[in-house]
Amino acid sequence: MEEELFSLNQLSMITGYSTRMLRNFIKSGMLQGQLIDEKWYFDYAQMESFFADPYVRAGLQTKRNSLVNHFLQDTQKPNDQICSILDFSASEDEQADIQRWFVDRINGDPEGEMQFFYTRQQRAIRIIITGPAKKVVEMLNDFYGRR
Repeated sequence: MEEELFSLNQLSMITGYSTRMLRNFIKSGMLQGQLIDEKWYFDYAQMESFFADPYVRAGLQTKRNSLVNHFLQDTQKPNDQICSILDFSASEDEQADIQRWFVDRINGDPEGEMQFFYTRQQRAIRIIITGPAKKVVEMLNDFYGRR
């Protein structure tokens, strides 16, 4: 079975870090990856190693909290919005599958109205999605309909 790779843009979406910041992590050696055709790619183990770094973990927690806090603080939303927090207990393979599914769906949002965040701690993963209610509900229905 071929190892699944995540692009720099996908890692940016997963972490909330800009691609520039991720490149700084690569340069400093905190993030390991493969340079293929002048583009950075990361396997699941490399991402997990990066997420385990105490500095990165603290930054990810801050980004996760700010996504939810921003949603709660914004009382003047232009349309119906949802912030959904999903917690899963899953094997490493299942986690990668779930993560990839949500990344692909968020990437497929042409308006870029949805935000996504992913964290993992051993067998537990948490996904936070915010965006227009109709789109988030449709995404969740699609996700649970595939299982």
